[in-house]
Amino acid sequence: MKTDEHAEPGAEEPPDTKYTTGNTMCVRRISRLDVAEKVWRAVVQPHCVFDVWDFREAFWKACGSPAVHFVTAYQNEEPIALLPLQYKPNGSLEFFGGEFMEDNTCYTTPSAPYAATDMLLKELKAPLALAGMSSALQSTECHLDDYKYTLQLGAYSHYEQYLQERFSHKSCKKILRRVQKLEEKGVTVETGNPEDIATLMHLNRESFGKESWFADPLFCSAFQSLVHLPGIQSHLFTFRLKGGIVGVSLAAEAGGTYTCLLSGKNVIRLENIGTFIFLNNMQHALRTGAKTLDACMGNYNWKEVMHMERTPSFQLVQPSPLTIKLFPLSAPLVHASV
Repeated sequence: MKTDEHAEPGAEEPPDTKYTTGNTMCVRRISRLDVAEKVWRAVVQPHCVFDVWDFREAFWKACGSPAVHFVTAYQNEEPIALLPLQYKPNGSLEFFGGEFMEDNTCYTTPSAPYAATDMLLKELKAPLALAGMSSALQSTECHLDDYKYTLQLGAYSHYEQYLQERFSHKSCKKILRRVQKLEEKGVTVETGNPEDIATLMHLNRESFGKESWFADPLFCSAFQSLVHLPGIQSHLFTFRLKGGIVGVSLAAEAGGTYTCLLSGKNVIRLENIGTFIFLNNMQHALRTGAKTLDACMGNYNWKEVMHMERTPSFQLVQPSPLTIKLFPLSAPLVHASV
């Protein structure tokens, strides 16, 4: 087995296998964070916040800064494909950044041959705990994780157009009346102060209890850092009624995708505030020129009601070695029905 004489000391394990496909190709497993970052930035072109290194690194730190395991394909000494993984406390491999990450996949450069993906997948060893994948792995153990909900914004200039297109005339008028009533009650929207994130967390925990992401203090610290991260544009909004906070939302924009990350709202004090928050974020996404509105995975009893487009995300929990291949999702977006 040949080793790479040009590798930085401790940066990478030597290539296990070399494959020839017209040019020399090899696979390396990277365990040093600084080298992993260089490879990520060389291979991954950000299309959304989940493709931004600083975003994932923030949640990697929240996981306790576990050992990274970046399986990388090289061609002529240039990285061309990447499976970015990290170790869970139980020794299994998950995607870099942990369980909050979405749009996980085998990242490739435009010039990467399909053989590069095969090479990486052959390096996947058990145990695996891969979730939030935008592509399916050909394995009997790969199954639906959840649905991801998005809207393509190109056809709209205002959220009223979206309501008129996606809803019946009666339902559209009902939603617009709800929005009008909230405005008449005096609900205001302002650019949030970073200190309002604490209120967002509190309201979210009030709604979801132990199921809230913010039940984990480490996740809270990662979330608080998002408003200051390079590479993304954060959008924090605070919704007030008579001086009191009735809702807070945080979104992040990167690569033309406006991602609604999480929100907290007082639905007991103010009915329909959730719809109001969603439409406010949609209108802001239109103002920024975003092409896609991403409401992330999970229906949470409202995304299908709002007629968002859904696509499946996949997971693979594998306790023993297997041979798998990656197939990009080719099915068209499915319109969810109420």
